[in-house]
Amino acid sequence: MNKEMLILIILFFQIFSLPLQAAAEKAKVLIIRPEKFYNQSADKAALQRNPFSWSPEQMALYASLKADEIDYFADLTLQAILWDEKAPFAVINNDILAPGEKIKQVTIKQIGREEVILEHDGVLRTFVFKPLVTTQNIESK
Repeated sequence: MNKEMLILIILFFQIFSLPLQAAAEKAKVLIIRPEKFYNQSADKAALQRNPFSWSPEQMALYASLKADEIDYFADLTLQAILWDEKAPFAVINNDILAPGEKIKQVTIKQIGREEVILEHDGVLRTFVFKPLVTTQNIESK
């Protein structure tokens, strides 16, 4: 065998053995045992993380809540009214809304000069906005 042929054979084996070495290095498996983190059995650790496994207290709490007891209007704040006969807008929770638009499952039914009527599942709520400056104050100056 000549020297060139020997070099080619050595290079051939080195080139094709690299993927095998890389695959062997990547095949390491890391096993994490939950009981090591929680100081309890693996079954209890798994139950704590399961969002579908509710305690009887949690189930009783959510079963006692009724849809009509939830106040959908509580976290809404009327910040401004941009009133125009043709295109009124209301600013609620930093969102600019027109009649018919929704915010957090609540529909804007009507926008007046100083009030906004909101609706959720047939329940109406009126938010009143008292401006600091009115047209009467400007005209009287």
